Amino acid sequence: MRTLRLAVAVAVVAVAFLAGASASAHHSRAGYDTAKDKLTTLNGVVTEVIWRNPHVYVTWDSKDDKGAVVRWTGEMSSPPTMLSEGLSKDTFKPGDPMMITFMPTRAGTPQGLVIKVVRPDGKVVLDSSSHAHSNCRPLRHVRRDAVVGAGGVRAGRCLGAAS
Repeated sequence: MRTLRLAVAVAVVAVAFLAGASASAHHSRAGYDTAKDKLTTLNGVVTEVIWRNPHVYVTWDSKDDKGAVVRWTGEMSSPPTMLSEGLSKDTFKPGDPMMITFMPTRAGTPQGLVIKVVRPDGKVVLDSSSHAHSNCRPLRHVRRDAVVGAGGVRAGRCLGAAS
């Protein structure tokens, strides 16, 4: 009987620990300015891609209004989500030019939550703009051959939402 109580106690502690760890690992968008009129779009050149849990990060250089180079860091979704959307570690490489739309930080630091990435030829790599201000998961993948056109492009749908 004593062994059973001990086993139950250990199981309860383990479940509580794991539940707490997963809850603290996920965070909100509170640090980002989510107002639609605050979305920022910059042209830049990729300098680094960090592909690890809990998020993928892309770093790029972009010139400010005075011509000075500013190094920006953009947060993306998790590696498993990026993989499930058809992206990989090789999607972005240092030296790749791109246009990035993101939610800037409220603190004004050169960081943001990436919403959309477009290559210079107009090919959309990522587009979560239709879900950026909802409870949907960010960074839905758009076909790599989708091209920005007069009507825009079809954005990905929310996970679990009706098509």
